[in-house]
Amino acid sequence: MMEWDDYIDDYLRGRLREAELTAFEAAMASDPTLDAEVQFRREVQESLVQAEGQQLRARMKSLVTEPTPRRIWPSLAVAAAILLLAVVGWRLLRPADPISADELMALHMHAAPQFDTQRGAELPPRPVDHAVLAQLYAAQQFAAMDSLLAEAPDSLLNLEEMYMQAIALTQLHQDLDALAVCNRIAMAQNLAMTERNLRLQVLLLIRLGKLDQARHDFEMLKSVTTQAFSADTKAIGEWLEDQD
Repeated sequence: MMEWDDYIDDYLRGRLREAELTAFEAAMASDPTLDAEVQFRREVQESLVQAEGQQLRARMKSLVTEPTPRRIWPSLAVAAAILLLAVVGWRLLRPADPISADELMALHMHAAPQFDTQRGAELPPRPVDHAVLAQLYAAQQFAAMDSLLAEAPDSLLNLEEMYMQAIALTQLHQDLDALAVCNRIAMAQNLAMTERNLRLQVLLLIRLGKLDQARHDFEMLKSVTTQAFSADTKAIGEWLEDQD
């Protein structure tokens, strides 16, 4: 876990780059100790914010209720103190500046590609060269990925290939096309793909501004979310609540 220790605070603050975020969450999923440490630090941060808020509210209440002499200067001093505490309190207690739909997508979209580059002799070759697809993904050449996948008929693409096509289209901001691919994946009713596909689908709907549909699909996402990605689902749900 030690090699990831320096990443935990940046993860909790949403400061990791996409590649770092993907690697860190993969490490969390495979290392219960790291996952437990992340949850512990998240609880500590939330407790500190709550404690600061309680102290601030108690101090402001005492300033308002304490009797003061009927002289103008002390009254002005109290008023100034209340105003100062209110400003400081607002800065401490207000939620972080709301992130955009694009930022939400960047933080919580997880491609998690599983490129099948080793195929036994008994298996027929895939219409898509996975070694090339993996290279294009690593180089973030999403337009070339989409072109490569588009060369094969939809009927010959497996679900993982279709998911990578949706990811490529998402990165190219072709959200409606990406959503159509997600819908095709959903029709297969593959349990292994359901959570990833639903999360991407909800994020696409949010970026398209279709919040009612996003909320509907989010309820399905909550029912299939695994422990490894519960923080993502919680963050997406809170973002949707903030839009009410």
